[in-house]
Amino acid sequence: MEIVPEYGLTTVQWFVEQVSNKQKADKRKTAYKWFNELYFKVGSWNSSFIAFLQRYPGFDESKSKSPEEYKMFLKELNKYRDSLSEGHCQVKNELCRKLEILADQFKEDFKWLLEEDPKKYREFSFLLDDTYKDERNIIHNARSTCNRIYEYGLEENWHVQHYDLVVTFIRNYIYSSYLIQDNLLKYADSVGVKLLSIDEIDEILT
Repeated sequence: MEIVPEYGLTTVQWFVEQVSNKQKADKRKTAYKWFNELYFKVGSWNSSFIAFLQRYPGFDESKSKSPEEYKMFLKELNKYRDSLSEGHCQVKNELCRKLEILADQFKEDFKWLLEEDPKKYREFSFLLDDTYKDERNIIHNARSTCNRIYEYGLEENWHVQHYDLVVTFIRNYIYSSYLIQDNLLKYADSVGVKLLSIDEIDEILT
């Protein structure tokens, strides 16, 4: 299983359940609404990253044997990877803003937890600091994923002969993301909570 941005959501969801399962309906609803927003922001960002990875020529039979197609993709990959380290990167900054807003919202939505159980609130806050307080962990993971593709081969001719290895890696990445998202939905359902999927939220927003 590949490390994907949604990886930490499993622990965050478990924590949300532990602190809210004995609370009144309004607090529980607020807690899971906050989590659903976090799940959507992280998952939708990764969906766009996956869409970029799927531009790898090995996924397209008409391009899979073209050295020029791999040369162009590797150039794009390098540009994308390097942009993730730049302060003005749009992809990075949009994610950062969304997570910072949610971090501020956490303080408001879980104010009741701070009042009732300060220790548990601090534990939850520390967990978010380590996972989704800002974009750093997700961006680091994206850069590592790009690097993995480079580790397979830097030359376009290598990719012509061995593109199946990179395709398998990207498919494993996609499957890992799907599996975690599916497990999040199933866990929510098992504790009596309706968690909207990314597609459902996208449909509402559009």
